[in-house]
Amino acid sequence: MKLSLRRVAVVLAGSFLATTAAQADSGSLALDLSNDSVRFQYTSTATMSADSEFEWDAGFLLIENDSTADRKLFTGTIRSVGDAGVADHQVTAALGLRASWLNGDGFDAQALGVGGEISARFQGIDRLVFSGYGYYAPKVLAFGDADEFFEFGASAGYQVLRNGEVYVGYRRVSFEPTGGTSVTADTGFHLGMKFGF
Repeated sequence: MKLSLRRVAVVLAGSFLATTAAQADSGSLALDLSNDSVRFQYTSTATMSADSEFEWDAGFLLIENDSTADRKLFTGTIRSVGDAGVADHQVTAALGLRASWLNGDGFDAQALGVGGEISARFQGIDRLVFSGYGYYAPKVLAFGDADEFFEFGASAGYQVLRNGEVYVGYRRVSFEPTGGTSVTADTGFHLGMKFGF
């Protein structure tokens, strides 16, 4: 049975309210650019216990296309974050849900992806941060014009300031239209900046 957009909206709204009800410890704003795309993402973190944190984020990705109409991807993610338990290094992992809405170029689809993220700083070079993420929505969690949705990415960053980081990353966003073959909405490398507060 397919999920309705209304059910996904209720899950995200409830998660957002639960997060904002907790004391937010920190937040960040990230911006990355490539030749044909730009992404903004706001992230907020709240400490839930001594061993774990809860995060949510909201993002917007604009993908320009010379031959067809531009595509827009809106995302909202909730995840539990904790120490991955790697000795002598700062490695954190997260598991969560990402709601995505992709439209443009005659396409309109929503998905609720499951997945996670990982971030690592190694002893002796802790200004460098390496991270990766992936979210996948199979047919049962994709609706509208898509039967499947997949997003993954990786980045390497350098902490220039205590609350400022520059990074280079790679991202791929793809979907399988209803009754069609897989289409890549966005792929390639990008440069970005992240500001913490």
